Amino acid sequence: MVRKTDLPQPIVAMNIGSSCVRAIAADWDERHNTFHILGCETSSRHQSVEKGIPTNSSDVGFVLNETWKKLNNRVGRGELKNIFVCLGGRSLQSVHVEAHRQQRRTEIKQKLLNEMIRECSEKIEARTPAAGVLTVLPERWEVDEQDYDEKPLGVIGRDITLYATAFVMRKEYCTKMDDTIKRAGLAIFSREVVPDACITALTTDEERESGCAVIDMGAQTTTLTIYNGNQFQLTKVVPLGGYHVSHDIETLGISAVNAEKLKCKWGTLSLKPTDVDKGLRIPAAREGEEPLIVTLGNLSSIIACRVNEILMPLLAEVEKTEGIGAIR
Repeated sequence: MVRKTDLPQPIVAMNIGSSCVRAIAADWDERHNTFHILGCETSSRHQSVEKGIPTNSSDVGFVLNETWKKLNNRVGRGELKNIFVCLGGRSLQSVHVEAHRQQRRTEIKQKLLNEMIRECSEKIEARTPAAGVLTVLPERWEVDEQDYDEKPLGVIGRDITLYATAFVMRKEYCTKMDDTIKRAGLAIFSREVVPDACITALTTDEERESGCAVIDMGAQTTTLTIYNGNQFQLTKVVPLGGYHVSHDIETLGISAVNAEKLKCKWGTLSLKPTDVDKGLRIPAAREGEEPLIVTLGNLSSIIACRVNEILMPLLAEVEKTEGIGAIR
């Protein structure tokens, strides 16, 4: 992630989700160590993203551009140019990779660091031709056997090693992502990935050092990220999410709209004994049919069944990893 102190102002973050495209603009207030939100816009009209991957680049590109324009109008600060795009998807994985350079003992410059980051991408794509690299995140640098958490720009050294995490997905998906952004006609300041964004936003420095896990449930995918010792340990994506919970509720015989409302307002995995038999009168999906009575107990059972299917393999991965002290 780009450090807050390096952020241009204002910034725009855009997320390409399976259920909607969302854009938010903010200023970074360094004095109070917080973001000042300028505006937020959402468009849920597109039907061209499946499990985080655009299936029609033209359609999604149009929605991205439309959402950006609506945000411009809401914020009223002139054209918003500094856009961060958050990416994810069903085949997303994290891969550890290294790059090593040896030079005459001299000052380390940005050009060399950029070349080493690019070398990490090339290594992965060379050994796995079907893989495309979304981004490479440096974890630490080593210069003449001395560790640096930040890039060693200006350090005098001879042997330089980069230890990094690369986020990869199938190359055809990367191509679709790039084509979508290109068709949107937007100037992208930075491409971020969902696991890095979630870890940065939801955990503390202490949790990242001691070990933590973040589970992000989207509409059609759920992503587990395990982080320990200030390094990504695992990224696992399950192709199931909130949409599938809503669809299960819909099979009771109610409309998709009412199933979503029911999930959001009354959905819970645990109930008080007195609430189990409480009934909700819901219009039937088919016109002319009698309304249905859905008990909270039945609703909870439907939700629990699907959520367990989604979370059990992810929690099993967490249990196999030592030192995880926090789950978000």
